[in-house]
Amino acid sequence: MLLAILALTFNAGAQDVEVFITDNTGYSGLYEVRLYVIDDYTQNVCLVAQKKNQPGLPVLFISNEISLLCVNLVSDQIDRYRYIANVIRQSAPGSGQNWTPLLDTGEMWGQFDIYVTIN
Repeated sequence: MLLAILALTFNAGAQDVEVFITDNTGYSGLYEVRLYVIDDYTQNVCLVAQKKNQPGLPVLFISNEISLLCVNLVSDQIDRYRYIANVIRQSAPGSGQNWTPLLDTGEMWGQFDIYVTIN
């Protein structure tokens, strides 16, 4: 019973990353959105989620779509991780990216908005 309560408490925090796309060229096609995590200490970059064929609307990645298994999180309370959103036009050249501020391990399960502009 105690283990079930602890598991529920650990998973109670939402992990949502929403990517907002602004394309300043009038492009009206679809996008591929890739979500990475970088460890600022080791410079290890890991693809944690990806969506293709997305219109220019905000793209939401929810908890069960984000896998942090390849990140090797360290529980040291040091701000060392950041989410990076990379947006790529699927039918024309062009891309853009932006990222969150540095986060510690506990903050990785928060809700974040990332604004990406493509010129």
